Amino acid sequence: VISVHLKDYDPGLPPGDDPTIYPIPEQAQVTEPGSGPTDFKPVLAALDETGVDHRFVEVDVAPEPVTAIASAYDYLTAL
Repeated sequence: VISVHLKDYDPGLPPGDDPTIYPIPEQAQVTEPGSGPTDFKPVLAALDETGVDHRFVEVDVAPEPVTAIASAYDYLTAL
């Protein structure tokens, strides 16, 4: 494995109810790393230990994509 996609999933968020925005209702529950319940510190440590060099942050549908990616970047680089 040379790369992974990092996502956070918050089941406390409501599923999407508009199929034109959320073809899969659970996409509304995907949030940027750092704003959901997942502790990414051990995830990143495991990636380091196993030699995974490339990590991609992905949020399926973000109301403010630039803000979401900036927030995720700030969170992940601070770990």
